[in-house]
Amino acid sequence: MHFRIAHDFEIPRDALELAFLSPDLMGKLHERLNGMRAVQRKHELRDGVLERVWLYKRNVRLHAVYKLADHESTWEVERKGRSWFTAKGTYQLVSVGEAKTQRVVEGDVELRVPVVNKVAERMILAQVKKAFETEAETLRDMATLA
Repeated sequence: MHFRIAHDFEIPRDALELAFLSPDLMGKLHERLNGMRAVQRKHELRDGVLERVWLYKRNVRLHAVYKLADHESTWEVERKGRSWFTAKGTYQLVSVGEAKTQRVVEGDVELRVPVVNKVAERMILAQVKKAFETEAETLRDMATLA
């Protein structure tokens, strides 16, 4: 199941990108993601590329590689021992004028379980959307210059 989530920010891309790149993002997100326990396993910025790994529970791993020059990331969710589930896509920060940014997250969620897959995919997608909505609120707070 393909999805696209877009958020508009009244914040310049540079400021929003700094919030996204912050190693504090997981801590701030964790406060808002009710019931979704996560730990940051890797946060490495080298040669204009951020590699980030977040671990949810014990068997769900979100791996993302963000290229500063492109203002774009690829991401993939991996579940240990779960060949029946895949989720991957892109995450992009698009400058829309001088002080506006649009964040576009696109991806595919696939559940390879006969009969229940479409209903379950919709349920998973609802959780994905909720997590990205929460991240958008957190980025707004972190990037807003007071």
